[in-house]
Amino acid sequence: MDRLAEDGTRTISQEIDESLSKVLHRVEVRDKQGNCSEATVEIRRRRIRVIPSIGKQKRHPDLTLTVTYAQERRTPKDRAVDRAASRSLYLYITKLARLGRYFARVDGHPAGNKVMWRGLWRPTDIMLGFDAVKICG
Repeated sequence: MDRLAEDGTRTISQEIDESLSKVLHRVEVRDKQGNCSEATVEIRRRRIRVIPSIGKQKRHPDLTLTVTYAQERRTPKDRAVDRAASRSLYLYITKLARLGRYFARVDGHPAGNKVMWRGLWRPTDIMLGFDAVKICG
């Protein structure tokens, strides 16, 4: 279901389509025969105010959420859309979140924004440490 967003005249899909924050990620995909191909996944993020459905507006406030949307850019004609690409992306995101101290427990919640940002900064911190050792000795 596509919820209303921002001022109530637009939906989340419309808002994310206009998102300027885009990242392209290449994912290696294997078909059932083991043949390898590369998929380009476009990831969009945008901070959006989401409005609850009409029946819940009195009980629940509007929420400001960071919406992340991932989609393969061009699906090759010789390959149907496969869940392997989304599974690979999920595993990639989980590994990134683990750098930010996400434990990926079976009964746990998905990684939040703070954990993802910590995971994104971790390789930068490691590189800065190596550079400091090179300079300082």
